[in-house]
Parts: sequence; C-alpha cells; structure tokens
Amino acid sequence: MTLSPAFVRRICTTASLSRAVRPIPLKLISVAKGTSSKDGTAFGNEWADKVRRYTQIEELQIKPNPMNTKDPKIAKQQEGERVLKSVRAGERLIVLDERGRDLKSENFAEILAQASDEGWPAVVFAIGGPYGHSPEVRERADDVIRLTAISDNTSTGV
Repeated sequence: MTLSPAFVRRICTTASLSRAVRPIPLKLISVAKGTSSKDGTAFGNEWADKVRRYTQIEELQIKPNPMNTKDPKIAKQQEGERVLKSVRAGERLIVLDERGRDLKSENFAEILAQASDEGWPAVVFAIGGPYGHSPEVRERADDVIRLTAISDNTSTGV
C-alpha cells in the first residue's frame, strides 16, 4: 500500500481549506523489539518519509516486557508506564488499538486538523505491545482508534 502525497498533506495539515494551516508535530510510540518484517519496515519508512515533507515526526520504540515477567498483566503495566513517561503534558494521545473506533481517512485527517486548530503542541500515536495497552494508557488516551478502515490492505492496519 502506498500513500499518496495528497493524502499525507491532508492528514498532516488540514481537512478544510477554510482553516489556517499549522502542521502539527507527530510522535509515534511503539512497544516492539524491532520490525518483524521487511515489508513492514519499508511501509513504515515510506510513510515517515512522506510525513516529514509536511511536519516533524518523532519515532520512539519501547522494549516490550522490560522485566521479562511471565505475567502478561505485569508486562502490560510496565510497558504502559514507559509509554506514559514518553508522553509530555499537553500532548494529545491517540491509542491505536484493534478494539478502537473505526475511522475513514477523512475522519483521521479531521482529528489532526482539529488538534492543530485547538493548539495541541503535538499528537502522539501509541501502538501497544503483544498484550495491548495498559488500562492507564487507555485512561490517559484522548482517543482510541483502529486503522484497518483507513488502510487498503488489512494486514497493514492496526
């Protein structure tokens, strides 16, 4: 799947021509050991390169299960603590989760345009680890969405 420059421009700047354009900085926090596939890496790099044409993007990777516990609840809680430490006060946190609400591309662009209009300093997207997000991360989230409806290929949706 490739993202058109027009789509990237729309999601990083504004959804309406009547708005003032203020590209909002983006941050992507993922709980992962590394990339598990060459296709996933290529897709992520291509997307980030396109976004960088229009706004700043910061990428952070958090090690899953930092204490190597056998209990998934403890692992998820520890991952969540690290995610929340990476989110600055005042940043809009959007959790990407398979149980989140479905959005169309236009709705996704509207979220970013609205964050810009409202003066948020940045929008942070969080991708959870193998057990998902901790309750604390979900509670802190300003929105919980899933990307499957936005992508053409469901294997690249979150």
